[in-house]
Amino acid sequence: MVDVLLFIAGLCLAILSFPAREIWLGGFAWIAFVPLIYLTEKHEIRDRFLINWLFFYLAFLFLFWLNPTSQASRFENSIVIVPLFILFFLFPVVCTLVILLAKHTASKFPIFSRPFIYAGIWLSFEYIMTVIPYGFPLSMAITQANLPFLLQTVPALGIYGISFLLMTVNAALALAWLYRQRQLLMIAVAIFTINLFWGIFSLQLAEPIKHPITIGIIQPNKSWEKILLSNNKFFQSLELDKMGQLSRRLSQKGHPKLILWPELAAENYILQRNDQWLRNLAKEINTPLLIGTYFFDHQTNKPSNIAALISETGSTIGIYRKNILFPFIETELCQTGEEVWPLDFDRGIDQLGVMLCFESLHPRLAGQLVDRGASLLLLMANGAWFGNNRWPWLHMSFIGFRALENGRYAIHLNNTGPSVVVSPQGIYGQILPQGKTAIAMAEVEGRKGQTLYRMSHGAFPMIIMFISTGLIFWSIFFSKGVQGGVEKKS
Repeated sequence: MVDVLLFIAGLCLAILSFPAREIWLGGFAWIAFVPLIYLTEKHEIRDRFLINWLFFYLAFLFLFWLNPTSQASRFENSIVIVPLFILFFLFPVVCTLVILLAKHTASKFPIFSRPFIYAGIWLSFEYIMTVIPYGFPLSMAITQANLPFLLQTVPALGIYGISFLLMTVNAALALAWLYRQRQLLMIAVAIFTINLFWGIFSLQLAEPIKHPITIGIIQPNKSWEKILLSNNKFFQSLELDKMGQLSRRLSQKGHPKLILWPELAAENYILQRNDQWLRNLAKEINTPLLIGTYFFDHQTNKPSNIAALISETGSTIGIYRKNILFPFIETELCQTGEEVWPLDFDRGIDQLGVMLCFESLHPRLAGQLVDRGASLLLLMANGAWFGNNRWPWLHMSFIGFRALENGRYAIHLNNTGPSVVVSPQGIYGQILPQGKTAIAMAEVEGRKGQTLYRMSHGAFPMIIMFISTGLIFWSIFFSKGVQGGVEKKS
């Protein structure tokens, strides 16, 4: 009965720690996985598998739930079932195997090294999911996205550094509890305390904004049903009129340097079908526009998901094609971009690092944009398909890590919200609410220079993965193993 209560407590803490509109208690993540690791260490192999599988299955079900009776047309295309099946059924199994592998490997080493082995193997899993084809990046670090004072190691270690610290603390507390090892408790407290004080100290030294520029952002809240009608001329006209009116309001509000529309907010193929309307709007408000739309590639006979930069004179001065497509759904339907380059922009910011939707989950792409000159990061997303649930909040939480890793201001603009501007220190500004039409002025600044994470080309996760792989092979082929911190006698 005690084990059941522990299991339920850990599951509830884990769910509450992840981003959500109603309740987001990220601090719980530092203890949420203690019961799971404790039970994994305590029970035999069959029970370990069942405990972990049930934990991750229920956690994924609560975190990623999609109401099948709401916007049922979302599921009419059978191809969308593939990523959902992977997420709800395959991923819990994979996460279970990762924890069991960590437990097996750690058991072959002295007890004081085990928390770091748990953390290293979990980090390796997160890293692999960002680099393999059809990977779906997941990270426990996003639990901390609203706690910038705990994130100031990210400019050196990246998002993976926070996952490593979280898993180390959880594993150390679990092992300290099970094996009555006070030193492990002290290790966990020391790691958390040092990270906390370093964060507070770093925020005190943060460079204030010196040369602010204003970017207008439009959150149109275009529903999934309206997106399905995007090829209907009547509804196209209504939506374009709405975007035009919102753009005019922003221009009159404070004449921003740029007005940003979300992913696929414009009429399908507007640059090929209705570019004159767009040119006239840009000229009328005398403000550049960065819009999301489709662009049909006649060579591949597939559309590209693009962001188009329109000057105040109505000229198209830059196009970014989405480079990392959503697994299975977009990969089957769209043409991917070939190279990642920022868009030239000489109005207070030299170059714009544009990302589209799923791309903000990948540290590598944002890093490439910054390495090639981007002084501001812009994420344009369209979360209408997901509806009014937790997905858009989980998505938004990644943009703060891209800002921290690269030392840049970043804007996350989602069609249906939430939307936010984030400082280079990972501090979130005012969040535009989910499910509401809204406009806002975002005050940002172009930044140069590189963080330690960028200078090392994101070396930390690769180093940890190399070490963890070595420990796994050593534990399988060479180690006699230890139990409870005491070596087995041969």
